[in-house]
Amino acid sequence: MPMISKKRFLLLALLVIIVTSLVAMREVHSEEEPVVSYLGPAKYYANYSSACIIRVDDFVADPAKLTTIDFNMGKRTVSFQNFQMELINYLVVHHPEARLVFGIITGDASGENNTQLWSLYSELVHKYGWEAASHTRYHLLPPRTADDIAGSIRDIEGNISNYRVNTYIPPYGKVDGNELNMLRKLGIKIVMSDKPLQLKVPSNWYDMHITIKIDGKHPWFMKFLEVTHYLNNRIGGVTVIYTHATSFDWKSPGQMDSYFNETLSNIEDGRTWITVPSELYKYSVESKMLKVVQLNETTFEVSLKKPVDFQPIPVTLKFLVDGSVKAVYFNGTSLPELDSFGYIPEVGYKQIGNSLLISVIPNGVLQILSGGND
Repeated sequence: MPMISKKRFLLLALLVIIVTSLVAMREVHSEEEPVVSYLGPAKYYANYSSACIIRVDDFVADPAKLTTIDFNMGKRTVSFQNFQMELINYLVVHHPEARLVFGIITGDASGENNTQLWSLYSELVHKYGWEAASHTRYHLLPPRTADDIAGSIRDIEGNISNYRVNTYIPPYGKVDGNELNMLRKLGIKIVMSDKPLQLKVPSNWYDMHITIKIDGKHPWFMKFLEVTHYLNNRIGGVTVIYTHATSFDWKSPGQMDSYFNETLSNIEDGRTWITVPSELYKYSVESKMLKVVQLNETTFEVSLKKPVDFQPIPVTLKFLVDGSVKAVYFNGTSLPELDSFGYIPEVGYKQIGNSLLISVIPNGVLQILSGGND
């Protein structure tokens, strides 16, 4: 049997020591830090399977000033007051987690005669996460004046503090080219039409369609909602539900509440993000512009490829981890561990098995610490 030279023996011994050291370091390292793989941004906040927007038209700022809505003159203001106040009260009491985008007709004397109503709208926006959209001042057909369009936006922003109007709902679903140009200059990001059929994230945010209308006159809509919602959960789609004061029979008290309750029973399945247009728009823009650079095994730099012209919201990042996570830091600040994700985007993290979801506003350094392997 040939003898191994002394030089070769020393080289072999050195190789064994190096390999043994690396294995030992790996074992120690695995007890201190998880092995982390970044998978990319979730399509929707909190990794929900689909998104749903509930849109309601014709909320008013001053019911006494309505002059152009086609209702019976004697019952016009009562109908609108019943519509918006009954719906707000029902949802806040029975479904406080559910959110709407509501189009406001602001009227001439916006804010002067109904400060209590504006205070209520402000609470819906800031406390419950609803979105106030412009539905013009006078609810007229196009062509519309700058006073009608820009005036409504000023009314809303002037009466709801620290709020920016992002969504415009044109009366009768009609908008012309001049109006669109004006809306872009005014900073509007989304225009919602009455056309069908929205089943995915909009490719043109200035022509966001509807999926289905809640209508007390056509109860078959619920079956259609079930089918489209089932489909959207599987394709990662968007459902836009729309309704209006004229959709319900005011001689049947509680009809609207009943329809909303059944609608939400279908939508709130733990897989669907109930959101609002501006939120879906911001999330879509940010997730497409996201840049994540891995600095070391557990540290990542999170940023946007270029600045955005709106206030960013948290985006959910998906990771695969080998081991339990003890803490997550973003820019040196510990993020809260969430028991569950709600509908309003917030920063925090949640681990489910080897899956780790972290929601942050993309502008900083993310560090993931381990509590050791289970």
